[in-house]
Amino acid sequence: MAAKQLCAELLGKMVTLFGLLMLQAIPTFGQDQDDISEKLKLKYEDVISSYQCDTLFCVKKNDSWEFADADGKLLSTMHISDVSCPLSNYIFTLNGVKYTLCSYANGKFMVERYDRYAYMDKKGTLITPFIYDSAGEKAFDASESKEALRVNEAVEKYYDEYKYSSDPPVNNLLDIVTPANAHLLTDNCSDNLAEDLAKYSIKKPDKTDKTKLNALFKAMFDREDCNYSLARTIATYWNMTADSDEEKFSIVERMAKKYYSSEINYTYGYMLQNGMGCEKNIQEAIFNYEACIEDNDARSYVDLSEKALRALWLEDSTSYKNPYGRLLNHYDSYRHYYDYVFVRKNELVGVCDSTFTEMVPCRFKDFYNLMPPLFVVKNIDDERIIVKTGGEPLTSDSYDDVELLKDKSGAIIAIVQKDGKWGFVDDGGRAVTPMVFDEIHVPFLSLPYNYPTITVGGMEYELVTLFCNNRAIVTHDGLYGIMGNDGKIVVPCSYTSIEEFDEGRTNTRATKGFSTTVNLDLVTGKESPAD
Repeated sequence: MAAKQLCAELLGKMVTLFGLLMLQAIPTFGQDQDDISEKLKLKYEDVISSYQCDTLFCVKKNDSWEFADADGKLLSTMHISDVSCPLSNYIFTLNGVKYTLCSYANGKFMVERYDRYAYMDKKGTLITPFIYDSAGEKAFDASESKEALRVNEAVEKYYDEYKYSSDPPVNNLLDIVTPANAHLLTDNCSDNLAEDLAKYSIKKPDKTDKTKLNALFKAMFDREDCNYSLARTIATYWNMTADSDEEKFSIVERMAKKYYSSEINYTYGYMLQNGMGCEKNIQEAIFNYEACIEDNDARSYVDLSEKALRALWLEDSTSYKNPYGRLLNHYDSYRHYYDYVFVRKNELVGVCDSTFTEMVPCRFKDFYNLMPPLFVVKNIDDERIIVKTGGEPLTSDSYDDVELLKDKSGAIIAIVQKDGKWGFVDDGGRAVTPMVFDEIHVPFLSLPYNYPTITVGGMEYELVTLFCNNRAIVTHDGLYGIMGNDGKIVVPCSYTSIEEFDEGRTNTRATKGFSTTVNLDLVTGKESPAD
């Protein structure tokens, strides 16, 4: 019994102690930062909080700043002169050097400068060099990191001094940043540097050391992490200061090759897994930086980009990355149209499919419409005709206008006009109707089955089905009827619905009023009671 009583007393004391510990933790548990900040302001002159470091607060005492926990306990004795929290991290200045505070653990602060990380003690003394990445893993050489801090800091200082100057000493900057250390610049510094150097050097080229500048730009362009914005700025400068078309061409070629790879380019969102995405990206790149030049001839970028792309793709015309090499080996030029590629040779046009297989050879002056296996083209006699895959004419006729339409079975129907009258031709070249209609209007969005309206004898009807058995279901004023392929009404538009019919059928069902079902003879148009 004595042992049981002793255990009970010990257990009771442990529960009491645990309760006291929990009570001490209650004041900060569950409180938001604003509440904690207000509590800390009772103890300190001012408080700054960060949502990134939500358990760490910056407090002001005796005109200097320190870091404290949520209970107000000081974690540092740095005597910080200036601190801010513009986004989510504390940025503080210590002994004239600016740091970004990333985290705090085990009595050490992780701080960042120019994309490199180090650890600092509570007194503000660096206890490691800036050799870590954001995950705290060693990632950089100490001597290289030291040079990276030096050159980035020098560039920032240069901008602070000359950001409002109309004529900054560019050559001073060229002494700071060289081809040897350009790869150490942060993205922000490198973008700003390229833009400003290009702008000032173009404005006052006589005061700029062109040899140094071009060497620096080449080093920045060749950086492994050179982003599109930086590359475009450099390419624009090179293009504007080039002495010849050959030099311009080499610049465009370098730009194209820079982005000729199977990788994601976030600027345009293309996943460059094949030549098509790559081609679009390169053309966009060339167009954009050429378009930045105000006085550039609108045609010159087309010529320049075509030359660059031709040289690029002909280098490896058999690679799976380079399907356009095949096009350029066989044709003079090409352009995209949705999933097709129009190709040109000897001033005549043809078309290839998405696998770059020729569908129609280069025999025609122009293409008006395509819905394989039918294509509407202008032949060498300036006639509008319909051809099949391979380029052979569908019929011996030419037309004033042609529209292509797909029916519910997937068959292609051509709506044709000649001498002011309209008709239908199927994908085998047979006339579905004579040319008897005054007008056939195809809606802009005619697929999948939004069929056209037809006008005959001054009356307008909307097709519900295309012609089958020389008959088509039509509507007029909301009621249904049947029209013959000669344009004459076989069954008046007086039914609330008519059942669609297939090839070979001689009758169909229709509904009169709300519920009366009848049979309709498709040949005579006569009505009879339903079976």
